[in-house]
Amino acid sequence: MIVLKDIYLFLEEALGIDPKTIKPGSDLFEDFGVFGDDLFELIEVFSENYSVNVDDFLWYFHSPEEASSLFRMIFLPPNKRVSRIPITPDMLVQYANQKCWGLEYPAHEIPNRRWDILLSQLLLITLLIALLIALVVVGVFWLG
Repeated sequence: MIVLKDIYLFLEEALGIDPKTIKPGSDLFEDFGVFGDDLFELIEVFSENYSVNVDDFLWYFHSPEEASSLFRMIFLPPNKRVSRIPITPDMLVQYANQKCWGLEYPAHEIPNRRWDILLSQLLLITLLIALLIALVVVGVFWLG
């Protein structure tokens, strides 16, 4: 059976957090700044170490994105469409013992496409094409 002390030691090893600063209800994001890729990697290692099925883990309920797009104000990213749910050591103990990510998320709708990212990529491609055209035009005038 997994107990809090096991999770505290896991968090110390995985994140370098002093176990003396961890409480059962500590919020990994608010209290220790674990978010984005760091959170995703932590959940992967947690899953491997404790044989927990995390197929139902939905990152956007627990963490902001690490990067943002130019169009995030128009097309909200997934984490801005839901209320954040903290991840605590208590939860990790429970899920380690259940062997699955047992959180039932509230009903929500996330678009199938990330329009903010698609538009950012389109803008970048357009700028690169414009730069390439400008370089060709300058090269023609310079050589000609």
